[in-house]
Formats: sequence, structure tokens, C-alpha cells
Amino acid sequence: MPQGNEYNHKLPDINILKTLYFGDKMSAEEIARKYNVTKGAVFIKFRRYNIQRRSLEEAQSIKANYIKLTLPLIHFMDGLLLGDGSVTLAPRGKSATYSHTDKHKEYLRWLRDKFENYRIECANIRGHTNDTYAIRTKHYRDFVYFRQRWYPNNKKKIPPTLELNPTVLFNWFIGDGSYIKGNKVFIATQFDVEGRTRIARNLEKIGIDNSIYNPGIYIKADSRTEFFRYILSSGLEIPTSYQYKFPRDLIYARKFHHDIYTNFLNTNGGKSC
Repeated sequence: MPQGNEYNHKLPDINILKTLYFGDKMSAEEIARKYNVTKGAVFIKFRRYNIQRRSLEEAQSIKANYIKLTLPLIHFMDGLLLGDGSVTLAPRGKSATYSHTDKHKEYLRWLRDKFENYRIECANIRGHTNDTYAIRTKHYRDFVYFRQRWYPNNKKKIPPTLELNPTVLFNWFIGDGSYIKGNKVFIATQFDVEGRTRIARNLEKIGIDNSIYNPGIYIKADSRTEFFRYILSSGLEIPTSYQYKFPRDLIYARKFHHDIYTNFLNTNGGKSC
């Protein structure tokens, strides 16, 4: 790769650089991209004119974004974090980012679209391993809340105040659930016995019979229909790549027979799927 000082001639006057860096709050990396040079070229010019670079804390403060923590967003995030989602703090703990890996790129596009509804921006979806993809949000100050809520003592744990609702369960099932026609609905979980017990009790409170089984929870046969009715009442569309996790007749009705599907959502009880 070319050395930064070979590209100094592409950079503008130092006063323009100072305006971009201090006035417009652009990072050295953003300036480098703007003028098609290396980040090293920007730093070399800064040193030449004795421009003091920002401290790490200042950089993070500028880099961090703000969002509004609404209850729907908290429910959406809680469901993701019950599964494979993770929240990572910036080095000084002033902001945090959410990341998610999945074998289906289409699902991550679905997730990115949902984040956009909450005005949350994501980096490009990228390959993670040979058979998985990853997505990561920008750093947000408000995401520190989720890190503190879900990672006491830096270890992921179900919050004592977690409440289950259709959105929370929908996202958790999409991530960790499975369904086989004529068999039980099963949701895997990485959490300890205390965490699984807490989820099981909350499921019972909303009328869904279940049993704890390491490493997860089975939804009992007499509650399967109610379980699917409950999570689909969230209004979230089923990602195409995970439609196989739902009873085939539900997928068909949702796509082609809206009246039948609506009746299913509004009917209590009924034959199990």
C-alpha cells in the first residue's frame, strides 16, 4: 500500500482540513476517504502543522450516535438478545454497538430494515465465516443501556425484569426456535437453569404450557397453536429464510387467505398445529 506522505498533494489546504476535523467533526478516516488518500496521509499533514489529534474519549463522544429508547425498540432488542445477538461497549464505555451473525444473509437484510424503522444505522453485511454472515450497528450511547441490562459483571444473563410479549418471543423464536410437523416446538437457550426457569414461568403467565429441557424449553402440545398465535400477533412479517420454522398451513394462509389468517389470530383455543 502506498505511504501516506506520497499522497499529501491530494489533501486540501490545512485550514480546510481543520474545518473538516474540528468544525464538521469528521474523523481522519472520513477525510481520507473524501480525498482518496490513506489515513496516514491525514495524520502526517496534521503533524506537519502541529494539529493536536482528538483523544480517544473525544473521538468516541463524536462517533457515538443517539436514538430514542422507546418501549417497542426495547422489546425488539430484548428478543434478539434472548438469542444470538450481542452488545459490545466501546473502549471507554461511552457507547455500544449491537452485532448479529446468521447463516442467512436475507435474514440480516430483514433485521437491517427493522433497525432502519427505529433510525438505527448498520454497517454493510459482511461474510463472517465460510457459512455465516454478520451485521453490526453504529455505536449508540443509548445501547449502553442494553449492555448494562443484559451483561451484569460482563456475563450475558437474562434480566430479572424481562417481560415476555409477542415481539420478544417472535425474535427469540426466529433466532433459536424450531418446529417439526407432528413434533414439539423447541426453543434453545444459552442461559443457565435460573434463566430458563424465569422464561418458563413467564411463559406460563401468558398461558403457554412448557417444560424445561436442557438446553432449552419445549412448548407443550396443547399450547403450540396458542404459541404461534401469540408471536404472530406481534405484526412482524416472517423472514423468508425462516418460514420453515412455522406450520406450513399458517404460512399459506398468511400469504393467500388473509381472512382465514386473521381469524386464526383472533380466535382463542383451537386445534394444535
